[in-house]
Amino acid sequence: MEKVVKQKSDKIVGSEWWLKLLVLAVVILLVLDSVQILNMSTVVTRVDKYNQGVVDEIGGFRGDVQSFAGDLNEIRRFLLLPEKNYASAEQDQKQSVDEPQASDNQLGMYAFINQYADSILTEQHRQTERKAWDSLLKNADFLAKLKSINLSLTVIPGVEMQAKLIDKMEKSVDGTPNQLYNQPIFALVFSPEENVFKIQSVIGDYQISDYELAEFPQKVSEYIASHFSEVSIKKIELKKQTEEQAVQASQALQTAKITQKEDFVKTLTEPAFVESLAGLGLTVASQPKEENNKIIYNVSDQQGHVKFAFALEISSGMIKVIDGNRELNVKNFLEESGLKKKP
Repeated sequence: MEKVVKQKSDKIVGSEWWLKLLVLAVVILLVLDSVQILNMSTVVTRVDKYNQGVVDEIGGFRGDVQSFAGDLNEIRRFLLLPEKNYASAEQDQKQSVDEPQASDNQLGMYAFINQYADSILTEQHRQTERKAWDSLLKNADFLAKLKSINLSLTVIPGVEMQAKLIDKMEKSVDGTPNQLYNQPIFALVFSPEENVFKIQSVIGDYQISDYELAEFPQKVSEYIASHFSEVSIKKIELKKQTEEQAVQASQALQTAKITQKEDFVKTLTEPAFVESLAGLGLTVASQPKEENNKIIYNVSDQQGHVKFAFALEISSGMIKVIDGNRELNVKNFLEESGLKKKP
């Protein structure tokens, strides 16, 4: 009996030992799994942070590009250039990479069709505008309004649907001569390509696109009458500026001519230059002669025979050597000798 109990006790003790070992193995396995999961979680977190950093960096880069594109468009606006959608340009470039490129022949054929369609549309506009043009030139109220402000309508010969409005008032209100007498003040132009009617003047173009309406002649006459004084004043100002600029240009030209002549004569009378000629048995005439827009100084030998001449071309300021029937720019000799000053 005691022997049986002892055997059972040994079995129970052996079972508990294996159970403890199994529990310990499970615990160790759970610990290892936890450590591995923790490591993987750390790696995933780092990857997420890196990806987020890349996304932020790309977002910042795109923001910089958009800001730069905005600055470029500000510059284009300042230069009176059309703005450009750089985002759409980037998309178009991406699409062009994916899409097959058309050949030059294909593009040329489509260009011809497009041009042909434009010509048909332009001709349709021309026919419609011709009716409106004829109606305008025959409109009694329009012609009466022009006459009331002393404007005469003159159709430009040989040019389709264009005319000038000439100022026919000989004297101003104060009795002084009119500075714009017999000068064009407005130009009337139909443009079939743009499908608009234009009133052109020194203050800019006024366009009318609804020229088919019955109120078209009235709209034209009202604009001309209401802007006649403004255009006349502006035209007189521009005329005065042009005249002043012409006077300044003439004075500058005269000054330049005097300076050119002084430099030319100074060179001919310099002791070094005179001695160089004397060493060759040559002398320069003391008095020049003028002919054909030139001031000419003959250079003669000791017997008085003219060997060649130096000439100043008055209109251009160019100094030439006249040798027989040849006229040569002195700068040609400078270039050939290699003595020309380097910039």
